[in-house]
This record gives sequence, C-alpha cells and structure tokens, in this order.
Amino acid sequence: MARRCAALFAFALGAASSSAFYIPGSFPNAFTATSALRVKVNSLTSAQTELPYEYYRAPFCQPADGAQRISENLGELIAGDRIETSPYAFAMRVDTRDAPVVLCQTRLGEDDAATLRKRIEQGYRAHMLLDALPVTNYELLGDGGRGQVLTGFPMGYTTARANESAHEHGHQGHSHEELDVFLYNHLEFKVLVHKADSASLLPPRRTAALPPPEAWLVVGFEVLPCSVDRGAMSGLPPYNSSRDRVAPDSGAAPLLASRLACDGARPAWVRPGEIVAFTHSVRFVEAPAIPWVNRWDGYLDASGVDQELQLFSLLNSLLVVLALGALIALYILRAVRRDLLAYHSACDAEQDAVPGDAGGWKLICNDVFRAPPHADWLAVAVGSDAQVLMVAFSTASLASLGFMSPSARGALLSAVILLYLLSIGVGGYAAVRCLACLHASSGVLPLPNWRAVSLRTAALLPGAAAVVLALINISVRAAGDAAGAVPASLFLSLFSIWCFASVPLCVVGGYVASHAQLPAVPEGCKPTHIPRSVVPSTPEEQEALFLRRAPSSAWVALAGGVLPFGALFIQVHFVFAALWRHQTYYAFGFLTAALALAAALTAESAVVITYLSLAGEEWRWPWRAFLAGASGALYVGAYALCYALAGPLNLVGAAAVTMYGLYSALLTVAVGVAGGAIGVAASHAFVRLLYSSLKSD
Repeated sequence: MARRCAALFAFALGAASSSAFYIPGSFPNAFTATSALRVKVNSLTSAQTELPYEYYRAPFCQPADGAQRISENLGELIAGDRIETSPYAFAMRVDTRDAPVVLCQTRLGEDDAATLRKRIEQGYRAHMLLDALPVTNYELLGDGGRGQVLTGFPMGYTTARANESAHEHGHQGHSHEELDVFLYNHLEFKVLVHKADSASLLPPRRTAALPPPEAWLVVGFEVLPCSVDRGAMSGLPPYNSSRDRVAPDSGAAPLLASRLACDGARPAWVRPGEIVAFTHSVRFVEAPAIPWVNRWDGYLDASGVDQELQLFSLLNSLLVVLALGALIALYILRAVRRDLLAYHSACDAEQDAVPGDAGGWKLICNDVFRAPPHADWLAVAVGSDAQVLMVAFSTASLASLGFMSPSARGALLSAVILLYLLSIGVGGYAAVRCLACLHASSGVLPLPNWRAVSLRTAALLPGAAAVVLALINISVRAAGDAAGAVPASLFLSLFSIWCFASVPLCVVGGYVASHAQLPAVPEGCKPTHIPRSVVPSTPEEQEALFLRRAPSSAWVALAGGVLPFGALFIQVHFVFAALWRHQTYYAFGFLTAALALAAALTAESAVVITYLSLAGEEWRWPWRAFLAGASGALYVGAYALCYALAGPLNLVGAAAVTMYGLYSALLTVAVGVAGGAIGVAASHAFVRLLYSSLKSD
C-alpha cells in the first residue's frame, strides 16, 4: 500500500514536472529533406571560474558575413548568455561523415595559443544550439538512469608529460609547463530527428499549415569532439591574419577533407606557430522513440535515481510535518488547556491574585500585544518576506504547470525579476499591515509612519540586489573580457522599472493597508502604559526565571530552521547544481511541494518558539518568531560554504569566488526573510487565538 501511495505521489509530481516544458502556443519546426539547418553558438562556460566568455573571443571560425548577435532577453543577459550566428550549417538528412567539411585554418599566434591554453586548462566548454536544443557530448539515446547530462562540449584536453594520461579538465597535480594541451578542432555532429506527423505536432495547427510529406523534427543534438592535426591544407587562404578564420560563403562549394579516425589521428597541439584546421561532419539518426514533446527528456533524464530521491525526501518531510503538528496538538494545547482551567477557576472564585501554577503566559496578557522595539524595521522585513514568498510560489507553480520551457532560455530568470519588481505592491501592503497589527492597541488610523515603511520596503531587497550585481560587475570586468558583465543599459532599464513602477505600487499598497480596519485586541489584553518587568528578588526566583526562559532563548530559536532546511535540502542541492554546474533544473513540481512543506514546518517551529517565549513571561515575541522562521537561512548559508569548500566546485580566481559568495549571500538573505514572514504570521495568529480564550478580569 505504501508503494502504491508513493507511486501515485510520484506520478502526480512527475506529471507536473514533465508538462513544464511546452507553453501553449509553441509549435515545432518541421524541416523537409535538404532544408538548411543553422547552428548558433553561445558563451564559453566553466564550472571552475564561473566566468562566461563570448564564443568568438577564442580563435574559432566565423561566418563569411561576420558573427551576428542574437537578441537576448533579461535573463540571458544576467546569466551571461551571448548567442551568435556560426558557420556551422547542415542540410537535413544529408550526411557528411565520410567527407568532413573544412571551415577554415589558422596559424596560432602567441595570444591565440595562450588564450586557448588557459581556457582548456580551466575546463571551459563550448555551447551550440540547433533548433533551440543545446549540443552535448553525452549519449541521448539510451535506457536512462544516467542522471543529468552536461550541455556543450570541452574545448580540448590536456595530458601530463610524466604519464601521458589524458584529462579532460586539466591535471591539478602538475605545474603549468608539465601539461601538453590539445584542441578539439574536428566536431562529429549527430542530429536526432523524428518524422513529423499530425500526432507529433500537438497541439495541431490549422489544416493548411500541416507539414508536407517527409518533414522531420529535430529531437536531439550530440557531438563527438576530436583533436585531429591535418597540417596545412590547400585551397584555403594563407594563414597570416584573423581573416583566415572566416569560413567561406555557405553558397560556395564546401572544401572537403579526408576522413580520419578520431582515435588514431595525431592530435592538434595548442602552441604558438601551430597550424590548425577546423572541420566538422554530421550524420542524421532517426529516433522514432523520441517525439518532439519529449525531446528534452534525454537532457534531463528525470526518471532515474534523482526522482526517487526527491520523492522519498518529500515523503519524509511530510511525515515530519505531521509529527510536529501532532506534537503541538498534544503538548501545547494540553498545557494551554490546563493553564486556562486554573486561570478561569481563579477568576470565577474572584481571588485577588492569580495562583502560582496559573502564571507564565497569562501574566503578560497586558503586554503581549504591545509593539516590540524597532517595530518599523520588523514590518519592513515582513513585507519584503511576503513578496519573496509570493514570487517563489508563483514562479514554481507556473513552471510546474508548463509555462517555463527550457528551450526559452532566460525566461525563468526574467520572469522572477519582472514579477518581483511588479509585485512589490504586495510587499508594501504586507509591511504596513504588519505594522498596523503591531500597533493595533493604539487605534490610530492611518498610521503616521506608513509612508516611510512603504519606501523602506521598496528599497530593502532591490537595493541589496543592486549592490550585489554592481560588485559582481566590477569583479567580472576586472577579470578581463568576460561576457558575464551586465550591460549598463540593463542597469538603467531595471532602475527605471523600479523607480517608475515598483516604488509607486509599493506606496499604493501601503496606502491601502494603512486605511484598512485595525484588528481588534482581545478583550482584557489591552496594553498598559508601562510594560511589565520581571525583576527577581531572590536567587531562587532568578534561577526559576532563567529556567523558564532558557527554552525560548535566541540560540534555541536558531535551531528552529533545522526542520525546514531538511525539507528543502534535496532541492537546494539540485538548485546549486543548476546554478553553478550549468545544469538544467527541471523538478519544479517537487520544488513547489518542498516549498509548501518547508513553509508548514517553519510555521510550526515558530509557534513552538513563541509559546516557549510566552511561557517564560517574555512579551517581545515578534522578533523571536522572526528569528525562528529566518534561522533556516543559516543552514542554507552553511550548505553554500560546504558546497564551495568540500563539494564538486573547484573555483579558480578572485572573480569566481566573489561571484559565488555574493550570489549565495543574496540567496541566503532571500530565504531568511521569507522564513521570517511565515514565522511572524503564524505566531501572530497563534497569539491572538491563545489570548482570545482568556476571560476579562
């Protein structure tokens, strides 16, 4: 029975994940035989430096009419994608494996050889696109279970002169002079195609737009990079300038080379004065088992061990949520009921004082709804938290429903940024509403400082993000000609959206919340003019007070983030792999469910910490609740540190360390403020419910 429930749960989440790749209104491109297929190139990336470089900053062949930049969206610009045209062109269903096409040849100069050597030693991978599919040097046709594939292919490889053992990403145990570097200058492409029919083009187009007979769809793009030294080839221009790297016009007859086996060929060295000829071949393989709607499955491979791992992680988190909820119901509610019976008995007997066993949280009923110190900043933090929560759940839900396709590069990041900037009115409303709840006992409308709170909310997280982007931009530009630098025009566009849209929306949200009706304070709990202070007069009373407040100390509140982080641990691992190892994140269904479970665990942990604070006669519970909810960010930050020091990353250079540290810090802050809002909201509801059960004296 448990296996069936788990299988049903996996099917529901898997359906949400697998349908997340094709948005309504998108259709495949059908190509007839001999139709032209154009390959685009993207930035060079490395998991060691995290600094993308434009493809043509390396001495590669360029198109005859020059490389043309493809317009990028907001997410692509920030992610460092720089898509350009390339001289690689195929004819559908025309194999050239036996007669490779020669693009160009060049003699490597000092600068070219140094650039190639550095990029290859740092593990850079070249990226290409065909019909929006990325190229990969992994096998896409298979039985699955191999995990995610890496897109792109390595630029070359190195060998250690001592043992001649080849290493794709360099050898850390040898010095710079002890490595021989070789360039992958011949690319054997394999294009997987699926014969187009009406079933493969769902949703169907109009009848007049149906594909003609013998039309084909591209469902996979693989490459086998080879290092082949062909020497100087006749028929090409002399190799004395950068113009030699321009490929001939596509309309001219291509220059063909003899086929050489990759394994037995003499490799192409990377050293000054070496003559390198760039060639390629292509073969088309029909893949009837891969329909167009499932062509991303080979890249993601979401049916292997990873899916089972995420499923059982969610089931474990669900059990923890239920167990902690049961603990709250059995322990806290039982203790509250016992305290209420003693308190009401004392009130019914009209005693002058509440007995000692009826003390604790009941003694601070006239202080518990008093505004805590720095209530304005607490409200600003809660407002920012509410906005982050809304953006996170909205983006994950839309992606799991199919509105974020991996073929639409940068769409997810663009949606997150624009949704955050345009939904900031929610943050302004939540911030001022939180301030109103904290000052509910005053009964003053509108709140005198709601404008300042709204403006702080509009500037807090966007300002932090702007500082992070500016510092990363400075470090990237200082590292050299990297494509990861954000253009100044993009900064200006984002600032204009924030200034003329986000700030007014935040003020409008604050205005609406400031004129809304204040929540009523429970009868008999209106704050007095002077806060109640607990000053022990004897060592015994001091010890008793310490024992009552020890379970609700700040250190205990920091432990409240363990359970929410445990619910998100697996997703954090995959998110970090997608961000820093250049993998494609696909499990949005699992992410949505994990976020919901983590939110439930955060609320339950905050309620427990709040009750312990009240039982210790500590009436300044809002900040303690915020700390309990935000403590999960500490574990996210610790994971980011361990991921960099002891994980799969091998960061090289100050720019890479700066980029990783700043982005991880921004993610940690976002997680912290999101959890803090949940903690304050859940604790406020719990406190109102708890004290509304007291009788008025």
